[in-house]
Amino acid sequence: CAVNTAFALGCHFADIPVAMRQTVADNFFRRAKQHVGLDLLNSRSIGAVQALLMVALYLQSTPDPHTCWNLIGVACRMAQGMGMHEAHPSRFKDPLELEICRRTWQGIVMMDKYVFA
Repeated sequence: CAVNTAFALGCHFADIPVAMRQTVADNFFRRAKQHVGLDLLNSRSIGAVQALLMVALYLQSTPDPHTCWNLIGVACRMAQGMGMHEAHPSRFKDPLELEICRRTWQGIVMMDKYVFA
């Protein structure tokens, strides 16, 4: 999911003809959507939260902003369930994992705050 979403986002900045950008991006995003399901929501991992944020980031450029906002909410609830919102989450012992956790949480807060601003 995350890889295909990254490719879909990258298409907007790729050195390909403008007429093809959206078509290629939509193809990658269609592949990414195949992997967004209950299995992803049950994984309870930082990667799953990041994948949802990336999908929401892509959806910001579509005509359906409500889906973007809903996915940010799902990512937020998943992150809170993992304790990512706490000042010192006990689940993350490794300093690198803790920093990734903090940055992911900050991404959630920023997207939630600015998606409809």
